[in-house]
Amino acid sequence: PISLKKDLSLSGSKPGAKVKMYDDDWFGSPATVIEMDGEIDMDNMEAQLQEIEENIEGLVAKNGEFTEAMTKLKSSPGSQNGTGLLQTVIAMKVREVYENLTAKKTSHETGKKTHQAETGKETLKDLLLR
Repeated sequence: PISLKKDLSLSGSKPGAKVKMYDDDWFGSPATVIEMDGEIDMDNMEAQLQEIEENIEGLVAKNGEFTEAMTKLKSSPGSQNGTGLLQTVIAMKVREVYENLTAKKTSHETGKKTHQAETGKETLKDLLLR
């Protein structure tokens, strides 16, 4: 999961943007919500994205990767608001899950040879046994 170190009110933002996290109820189950209300100032986009990136915990990404991904798509719909921001976070989390599922384990780590170690190909069983 990801979380925010603190709620943010983006400086120099026109019309203004706030990123916050709070606990809520989702169809009878507890949930933690991260939301962005407002829009990023497109003239100050990179600095504001860096501020957001510095305050997100649990996002497996290289330093500056989130900001770079968002600025590359600056002209795309939703890039100035929470839509693009959360789509980028989700894409990075999906990549993290994929990399975890496809990471190669050695026979030393698993204590036995996998189909992949024997044939060079990984089966679904190999993925599930990790």
